[in-house]
Amino acid sequence: MTGKRLDPKNTVLAFIDVQGKLVDLMAEKDVLMANLLRMIKGCNAMGLPIIWSEHVTEKCGPTLSPFAEALREAKALGPTNKHSFSAVDCSDFMHNLDLIRGERSPSSMTILL
Repeated sequence: MTGKRLDPKNTVLAFIDVQGKLVDLMAEKDVLMANLLRMIKGCNAMGLPIIWSEHVTEKCGPTLSPFAEALREAKALGPTNKHSFSAVDCSDFMHNLDLIRGERSPSSMTILL
């Protein structure tokens, strides 16, 4: 995205599968967690919509508490509980994305993952 800026009219943050059992497996998770929290708060401050999913919560656990709190504060749509690897295959996730599209009517969208 060199030379391009995010346009708030057609940008959404997709916060996907940041759950206890999955985060525990990641390298440098403290740095990752700080950056993800910064991303949520920054998108909220800019008025960007956020959609949020969890992967099989009964096996992977819920979204970690600091993120869940920040996402609720940001009025993120979700969480959707998905059972497929791809969020695009989750009808509830896609419904939330369509809700955001409908509010903004962009010809295209930038999705931050």
